[in-house]
Amino acid sequence: MVISMASSDSITLLTFVQAWISESWLERVIDDHKFSQRDRKIDPVFFIWTLILGWNAGSTRSIASLHRAYQRALGCDCDRSAFYRRFTSKLVAVLDQMWLHLTRGPDGDTRLGPFVDILALDATIVALWSRLADRLPAYRQGQAAHKLQLLISLKTYTPNRMLLDAGTSSDHQAWTMLGPWLKGKLVLCDLGYHKFWFFHRIHAHGGFFLTRLKKNSALCIVQDLSPGPGRRKPLTGLSFSEALKGMRRQLVECVVEVPVTLRSGRKVVYRWRAIAEWNTEQKRYHTYLTNCPDSLIKASEAPGLYALRWQVELMFKGLKSVGRLHHLPSTKAVVVEALIKAALLFVLLSGWLREALCHAEKLSHVGLLRMLGVLREWASHLHAQLGATRPRYKPVDELDLFTSQLRDPNIVRARSMLTPCLVDYFP
Repeated sequence: MVISMASSDSITLLTFVQAWISESWLERVIDDHKFSQRDRKIDPVFFIWTLILGWNAGSTRSIASLHRAYQRALGCDCDRSAFYRRFTSKLVAVLDQMWLHLTRGPDGDTRLGPFVDILALDATIVALWSRLADRLPAYRQGQAAHKLQLLISLKTYTPNRMLLDAGTSSDHQAWTMLGPWLKGKLVLCDLGYHKFWFFHRIHAHGGFFLTRLKKNSALCIVQDLSPGPGRRKPLTGLSFSEALKGMRRQLVECVVEVPVTLRSGRKVVYRWRAIAEWNTEQKRYHTYLTNCPDSLIKASEAPGLYALRWQVELMFKGLKSVGRLHHLPSTKAVVVEALIKAALLFVLLSGWLREALCHAEKLSHVGLLRMLGVLREWASHLHAQLGATRPRYKPVDELDLFTSQLRDPNIVRARSMLTPCLVDYFP
């Protein structure tokens, strides 16, 4: 959905944010999942908006700071325990439904060159509290972590498929994200996903891939397509790595046989293109493999096109530095999952706003990280504005709310008695 910018001042940033997702649709999903059957204490719609926009309220990301942000924006003295109890599997189900709804929209008529879209695939490790190590182990013994894998669209700069698993899970689990929706799209992936069966899955769904190829590739060359005049040694019958030994041509292009063993045990052999470009600085070849014909990707275009994969690295950098993905203050797996998915929804909102404003204000030069950073600075302001539109909103008595939030809810704990306040020593 793209909003046309009118000359009237009635269209504000809040108007764009509210158009991101239908409130009536969200209320229906909340009812379907029975997320808040008794919502007299909590506004479930605004609770979800608080998870997405309210995380920037405190110096660190915490449930307590989210609770205080909810109170300030809605003007209510909501019970702390009632707020905490909403972090359940039903909340995660609602966030999952939002993700599916916001990422499976129509592609429209816009194409990226010959492709419907170009997707970048990568994974990152999200460190968790060590008390989760038995359920979500990391590679380092005694530590806990999630592995987050994203397929992001370079058309909208937003993730459109996500996989969240234990830190020790394989990158190749990303095959579960693949499907018929890949038809006509190009996937850029690094050596972590170098598995011929994985490429077969993309190809079988009508998609295309461009990936780095291992240096010691033993794929057999069946045809030499290298451009340029002059004599050259015959490459047919050699492995691709052998063919490159002693060669210093700027560009090498061949058709290679790629054997794939299917899950049924049956073997198929594909003929895909292997491309090598000489890097003068590193004095070695950078090699690539693709199922795209020459009409879609020229050999000289492959390195520059593959460099676009860096956008997914920027996405992870934004999630960790701007979205505070490294602040997951809980030992409960369901709370951690809810906070991660709320951070991803914030990125979706950022990408959606960028797309809408690019059409309206021609801001195509705005980068992903800049958009995330600016939206982060505006998040608290937008959160307060959204609170003022809710039916339960009431003007807040700032002094009363401020002093009530100063009270320690855990005053009976021994730690709060250890060091008396300095003013206690003076009358």
